[in-house]
Formats: sequence, C-alpha cells, structure tokens
Amino acid sequence: MADVENERNEGIFIVTIILNSFIIIISFYLAFLFIKSKTFHTVPCYNMIIFSLILFLDCILRLLPTKSWAEAFQYIQAFLLSFFDKLILATLTMHSVIFYLGTVYTDTYYKNEKKIFIISFIISGIVSIVLTSIYLKEGVHQPGKRYYFYVNQPGICFKYYADIVFDSVFFAPNFFCCLILLCYIYRKKREAQSGLIEDIDYSRRFIRVSLLFWLNMATFTESYLIIFGVLQGEFVDLIYLMTCLIIDLYNSINRTVIKETLKIFCKDTYEEKLEKVDSLKLLGNANAEDIGDKDDDEDNLKRDRTESF
Repeated sequence: MADVENERNEGIFIVTIILNSFIIIISFYLAFLFIKSKTFHTVPCYNMIIFSLILFLDCILRLLPTKSWAEAFQYIQAFLLSFFDKLILATLTMHSVIFYLGTVYTDTYYKNEKKIFIISFIISGIVSIVLTSIYLKEGVHQPGKRYYFYVNQPGICFKYYADIVFDSVFFAPNFFCCLILLCYIYRKKREAQSGLIEDIDYSRRFIRVSLLFWLNMATFTESYLIIFGVLQGEFVDLIYLMTCLIIDLYNSINRTVIKETLKIFCKDTYEEKLEKVDSLKLLGNANAEDIGDKDDDEDNLKRDRTESF
C-alpha cells in the first residue's frame, strides 16, 4: 500500500510540475507580448498583463521547495501565494466589469476608463494585502505532501468567514456583469441575424463571453469548495493549475494575440500566414476584428479595444 501511495504522489508531483511549467511559459509569453506590442497598450489589456504576471510569479513560487530552516522565506512564500490567489479572483472580476462596461456603456466607460481601472485595482490590492497579513499572523504550514508553504487553512473562524465574504464580494459583480453581457450580446446577435443591425461578429463574441462566464464561475466555485473543505489534498493543486492553464489558453487564443505573434516571428511571411489563419475562420470574422483599423467610427474603435480579450 505504501508503494502504491508513493507512486501516486510521485505521479501527481510530476503532473503538477508539468502544469506549472506550461503556465509559466504561456503567462511569461503573454506578459512579454502585451508589454512589447503597442496594440495591447490599452487599459483593458493592462488588466490582463497583471493577470499574466500574477500567474507567472504564482507558479514559480509553487515550484520553489522551502527548507525547514528557512523560516523567513516560508512566511514570504506563504504570504505571496495567498496574496496572489486573492488577486487572481479580484483580477478576473475586474476583467468582467471592464468587459461589461466597455461593451454595454461604451461612452460612459471610456470617459472614466483610467479612474475605474486604478480605483478598482488599488481597492483589490489593499483588501488582498490586509487579509493576507492578518492570516499570516496565525502562522504557516506545508499543505499535505506539497513542497511549498501557505497561510494556515480555514480552521480559524475569522479566516473561514473572511474568505467567504471576500469571494462573495467579488463573485457578485462578476456573475452580474457576465450574465448581463451574455444577454446583451445574445440580443445583438439575434438583431444582426434579423438584419436590424450590422453583424460585427456577434456569434464569436457570444462564444467568448460564454467561455468567460463559465471559466469565472468554475474558478469561484473551486475557491468556495476549498474554503468549505470539499476539495482537499494534493489534487487541489492539480485542479487549481488546470483552471489557471485554461484561463491562460482562453486569453492567448484570439486573433489579436496570433496576429501580433506572427508580426514578431514571421516578419517576411506575416501577411501570408495571417491570411491562412483567417481562412480557417476559427477566430471569427477578420473584418470585424480589425474594424478599429479600417473604420474611423469612434464607437467601433472603442468596441474593438475592449474586444482584444
């Protein structure tokens, strides 16, 4: 039995390493691409730059084994991992709110774009830091047979209820914005199919918003299950990492990212390869995606900026 248990733990360890490595590579590349390409230098994309950097640092920390004598680093590692976990949920919510406001209330949103981003990010950061600092006072531990340290789990009443309140505060606007956005784009899709309005690739937009909705709901559900103790043991890391990997793939598989990637790595054959990508029609209507480049209409340009992700 002991041998079987050891083999299982070793298998989980290997899969965890592989998932961590994939996420580190994808997150680093996305962050590099977002920073390098001027196409992504917009407020909605800044949110995704932050998200990619958070995942990148979070996964690196999870790969760093901590020696028993390095107590100071144990606390640093535990603090950062807890802080990043909180900030991931907050950033997902910020993205949903930005997507919702930029699509449904386009003019109002872009008049206050920077204010909304800065204020929401500062509030999210402060709340995450304060909560994590309070948790850290209760000490750290090594969860199960994992090799990193984390703040003490919900056995302490304050942390248990604080985690529930934190998740709920960010879950509510996330759910609301995604749901209203789904209904809004679905209505636009039906109007476009009826010929009442121009079809700006609403079918693709509806699919992406649907994926965003289910990914966000799955992430928050997973967080609640961990808090309530339903998800426990070494499999928690696997589920967590798989969720992060899917979110990373969601952010990286769109025409804008592929277009900018081709510009960097295929300078001489960029247009030819982009035409091949467009011919597959897997990423939606090329004309709708590039409407901000070809049309002077301000509303379309703003919509295209929001639609980068």
